[in-house]
Amino acid sequence: MIRCIFVVLTLVQLAAASLTFDPLQGDNGTDYFGHNEAGFLVDVVDGLFYEAQFFGNPTPSIFGVGVSSLRITRAASLLFTFTSLDVSSNVFAGADFELVGTLQNQELFRLMERVMQPSTFTGIMNPQAQVQIDELLIFVSPNDATSFNVDNIHASAIPEPSSVLLLSAGVSMVALWSRVRSVARCKAQRRERA
Repeated sequence: MIRCIFVVLTLVQLAAASLTFDPLQGDNGTDYFGHNEAGFLVDVVDGLFYEAQFFGNPTPSIFGVGVSSLRITRAASLLFTFTSLDVSSNVFAGADFELVGTLQNQELFRLMERVMQPSTFTGIMNPQAQVQIDELLIFVSPNDATSFNVDNIHASAIPEPSSVLLLSAGVSMVALWSRVRSVARCKAQRRERA
């Protein structure tokens, strides 16, 4: 039974993802239009984004100029939770970040943060990290900053109901098999003693 619990905990941990932009291999300043990473899609909705190979937490990251927005989703609108991300306001402080979590186009949370430390990454934590969403929108207004960076988007995929059912059935079968073996062993020991 302990093995079953370990397997379940391991599978739950595998659902957590950190979108670090590591798959980006272009030169610094290469146009960025979006990418797939760890089962998530990062997509540019509005504005100009570029690959950042010289500045990240760690590199690479993406950077943008002007008012811009990103969308994070999973394939087939599957659910996930959002924990945090790292952002920076470059050269001058004051870039505004607005994060909106939605489920079927209904807003479930909205976070707003102004980055006051120039050219340094700041973490934005979601106090509603348990809320399940199917889309995360990131809106950025650089204000006086020359540019801004986004890195390390932390999210956790929610297993599909069929996956949870299949996992539960598997764990139940392992527990039953373990119980049958234990009973058979006890009966064998009793026969040996008799």
